[in-house]
Amino acid sequence: MTYFMKLAVFLAVFTTFIYTDMQRDVRAETFPNAAETVKIDALGLVCDFCAQALEKVFNKQDHVTDIKVDLGEKIVMIGFDKVAVLSDEQITKLVTDAGYNVQAIRREQAAQDDDTVTTDE
Repeated sequence: MTYFMKLAVFLAVFTTFIYTDMQRDVRAETFPNAAETVKIDALGLVCDFCAQALEKVFNKQDHVTDIKVDLGEKIVMIGFDKVAVLSDEQITKLVTDAGYNVQAIRREQAAQDDDTVTTDE
């Protein structure tokens, strides 16, 4: 192999290892100070403007403490200071009114001893 082919193979392998190490399981994350973390699988999220639009929509809602949009995983994660502030129907309406489709909604409530209890609704 020529020098450039070896270099290309090395860079491809190196990039793959770096990218794999940088990935995290967003589905397992929660906001540590939130009473409830809601994760929304949203279709149609493709750019930073999409993320900003949803952040703006949810930051206007009462009791939202945190919001994170992961464009790679198509997940919107919202932290609330109270449990069940917004129903699944209200969340779906907010997301669809912003122009996106909801595939699934998962709720995770913080337990008394800071463990996470998962409830699927």
